[in-house]
Amino acid sequence: MAKIKHMAIICRDPDQLKEYYCRWFGFDELNRTPDGSVYLTDGYLNVGLLHKDSEVAGDNSDLGLHHVGFHVESIEEIKKRLKEFSPSIQIERRPKNDPYSEWRIRDAEALAIDLSERGYGIDGVKRIPGIRHIATGGSDPEKRLQFYEKIFGMREVEINRGSDGAGVRTRGCVADGFVNICLVKRETNPKSASHFGILIRNPGDVVSHVREAYPTRTELWEPERPGVEFHIRDLEHNAVSLSDKKGWEVDVGKWDRVE
Repeated sequence: MAKIKHMAIICRDPDQLKEYYCRWFGFDELNRTPDGSVYLTDGYLNVGLLHKDSEVAGDNSDLGLHHVGFHVESIEEIKKRLKEFSPSIQIERRPKNDPYSEWRIRDAEALAIDLSERGYGIDGVKRIPGIRHIATGGSDPEKRLQFYEKIFGMREVEINRGSDGAGVRTRGCVADGFVNICLVKRETNPKSASHFGILIRNPGDVVSHVREAYPTRTELWEPERPGVEFHIRDLEHNAVSLSDKKGWEVDVGKWDRVE
């Protein structure tokens, strides 16, 4: 199975966000590029903080969670699966100055997905704190679930399954054994569903420390919400869920929690 090994955020100030994630979540700097982008790691994932004006970020000026990246064994096998699933999905070469990704496709809702045979510079093992959950919005969760299952061999998990009164899918999650992707129906504002989740010990302590560090920036934390213990925002307002005891389902019946 292909593995999610990369997540990218387009931001105004990569260095500021780097300090934030290293300070509060123990992420490590992995790499930086001449265009001002910074790559971090939680020990398992490569997290790209891409400067909004960089070539790697592309023409999309939207700030926030932008794409995920898969480490694949064979790009030829991915091409074959794409042709069978939807011949309209095109595969593009990434710029030569992208330090990790070699190709890009878009899922059934046009979310950018990067692909690499060479990997994302971190083999690593999962640690705590660490990212276990990525959520994105779109108009057709069912089609997107099929895409991730057929192209990447991900498996649907039970958490966050949902349908409306007519039986139309409104949300669902797929997982690769390490991270899950939650696909939420959002027709009017897909970006509202974009966030990621970090498994961390005593998340309430982190929220308390963030409040102390940024006393005038009350927008950086939010009340408790269903499914996780806390939900905060980083310095560029990217939404981040924090959990320890509830955790996330990362494979069928397999949950990552802080014991």
